[in-house]
Amino acid sequence: MNPFEIPGKPRGKQRTIPNPNGGRPFTPEQTIEYEKLVRLMFRSANPGVKPYAKGVPVRITIKAMFKTPKSASERQRKMMVADELRPTKKPDADNIEKIIWDALKGVAWEDDAQIVESHCAKYWGSDDYVTVMIDKADMHEDEVEKYDW
Repeated sequence: MNPFEIPGKPRGKQRTIPNPNGGRPFTPEQTIEYEKLVRLMFRSANPGVKPYAKGVPVRITIKAMFKTPKSASERQRKMMVADELRPTKKPDADNIEKIIWDALKGVAWEDDAQIVESHCAKYWGSDDYVTVMIDKADMHEDEVEKYDW
């Protein structure tokens, strides 16, 4: 599958909101909209691609880029660009993973249980976006390296 980019601020999976009437809890609108965007960007980069069938092990690599804050000093900016300072702000890396996993279930793979390797890293950059790479987990590391982030 081709790597793809999700424009805008990285988002994390929000908790479901309990129904005050005791019914099913519901998913916040922001999460629903972001999951739609993830699916759209995946399909744009991978037209006609079928999900990995059940039983196929999947590896997913997520690179979340956060725009360098204007309030950062020149020294801090240099450290951010050199990856000496990394974003320790929300959303949490695991919540970034979860929203993408949930969005791509049935689109890139049949079931989240197929994900046997997952890596999410947060970096500072010139803009906000997320890059996602999905492949079979049995690929060798040197094959994964061929992708240009």
